Amino acid sequence: DLFGKSGVDGYYEIDRRAGMDLRKLRERFPNLVLIGNISSHTLYCGSREDVEAEVRSCLEEAKRSRGIIVGVSNYIVPGTPKENIDTLIETIRKHRKM
Repeated sequence: DLFGKSGVDGYYEIDRRAGMDLRKLRERFPNLVLIGNISSHTLYCGSREDVEAEVRSCLEEAKRSRGIIVGVSNYIVPGTPKENIDTLIETIRKHRKM
């Protein structure tokens, strides 16, 4: 597999909406640092509850596996509700040591 043999240390923009699953990626690339998996779309369009659920899911997988940095899959889109950004930060702070 070309990506696995490329020698890169990490990959940014893991995006669950694009079908990228942290668990499957971790199994396939056990030594690669994986960054992202909180969808920019969820932050922009989702409810606070949607954001919290997605963040908690990512944190759970990060707890299971080493080498996962939980973050936004791409970037925070202009016009993203401040409440959703606050929920993202609050949820990470509250549950990062689950």
